[in-house]
Amino acid sequence: MRIPPQAIAEGKKLESQDARFTIHHAPFGCMDKVLAPLGVRPAGVFLDLGISSPQFDDQGRGFRPEQDGPLDLRFDCSKGVPASEFLKTVDRDELMRIVGEYGETSDPSAARRVADAVVVARESASLPSTTKAFASLVAAAKGKEYQAMHPAKLTFQALRIHLNQEFDEMRRGMRAAMEILRDGGALGVLTVRFFIVVSVPGFFFSPARVMLHHVVNPANTHSRANSDPPNT
Repeated sequence: MRIPPQAIAEGKKLESQDARFTIHHAPFGCMDKVLAPLGVRPAGVFLDLGISSPQFDDQGRGFRPEQDGPLDLRFDCSKGVPASEFLKTVDRDELMRIVGEYGETSDPSAARRVADAVVVARESASLPSTTKAFASLVAAAKGKEYQAMHPAKLTFQALRIHLNQEFDEMRRGMRAAMEILRDGGALGVLTVRFFIVVSVPGFFFSPARVMLHHVVNPANTHSRANSDPPNT
């Protein structure tokens, strides 16, 4: 996962204030390589997935479809390509897969309409490169919806997850955690994304006895299953 420099800077501040805290500039999947040379064998590893409020509120990142700014969607703007560049070259079927797998998980037709709209805009040289303009394109492609969240929110979420390799990094992080945990250690994953919740048990499919606690508020399951609010 791309790590935003701002998060590292905040971590350094905490490190200077509390001797118990140490920050390492590395993705989840490298924790075994980072901690093993230090002789660290944790009793527990907790992966807090998703996006933080400071990142979400930064107009320059383009995470909110309601805000205007560059269509970037990267956590670390010094790595990879912004969403605006990615959309210029991504194959239509691949884009449909990304939006359908990481965003519009309950409506495959919406993913298809969004992908088609991007291709049409690209072919007519009118593909937006800013947040609000792209959000309007997605909203028009999806049509009228009867829900509180912005109609482009799930497309933004899907592109962000893909560009930052969030899902892959989660799996790499879980594998690394299992390598570094001491015997009897615990691994926890915090997420509000339903498609991640249902994928985690498969990771633990082994003869070993593993207890997986999945806590869901039944009242919010339907409305929050495909949304990705910022961490608080």
